[in-house]
Amino acid sequence: MIRYNKEQYLQNTVRNVQGKKLWKRLKNLLPHKKVTTKQHVLFNSVIETDEKQIAQKFNVYFVQSIEEIRSNIMANDNIQYILDNIETKGNFETFEIVTMEKIRKIIKSLKVTIELDTLSTTNIVRDCFEVIGNRFLEVLNTSLQKGIFPEQLKTAYVTPVPKIVNSSKCEDSRPINTVSIFEKIFEAEVKDQIVRFCDENEVLVENQSGFRKGHSCEAVILNVCDEWFW
Repeated sequence: MIRYNKEQYLQNTVRNVQGKKLWKRLKNLLPHKKVTTKQHVLFNSVIETDEKQIAQKFNVYFVQSIEEIRSNIMANDNIQYILDNIETKGNFETFEIVTMEKIRKIIKSLKVTIELDTLSTTNIVRDCFEVIGNRFLEVLNTSLQKGIFPEQLKTAYVTPVPKIVNSSKCEDSRPINTVSIFEKIFEAEVKDQIVRFCDENEVLVENQSGFRKGHSCEAVILNVCDEWFW
């Protein structure tokens, strides 16, 4: 009974409200996290204590790190050889149309989280989905068919988490991204379709275990042991 009344209250709160007023109401429904920041961080041998400068320099550092990783991957001769010689049974030309039932299944599978962005808690989206579901499904399918990702969903809150205790060096922190739940739904659907295509068309080699459902480190160890000892 309490659950039902809560859902009705949330749906009535956002029903027939659009634009900035909708986001403002949703923001008021969400609890707020207390965010802590480092007092000082070392960037290229220079100690920075200003919070805004620390945030800005962390942004620059993480973006540059990603660009460096990308360039190293594309410059790898082995990667290029694989890309040039890979054989598949088909080509991934377009994404499939997503159904409302599929979106409900994805939302149901998401972990319950409280995030920094507006309209980001899983419970809020679940409770309001009967009101906003059709509009979101339209945005999702349009985005997949046209290959254009909404600009509003490209923003993420990045929290530097130390890899080494009590270290002040920027390179000793790893970025933890907090994104909108809508971005997570996009990501889950894109991943599902691409992984399904790779499995059906045998894009990945049989012994590939990383980031694959039903595979593990134990499977890799068994395959290696089979090659070594048999």
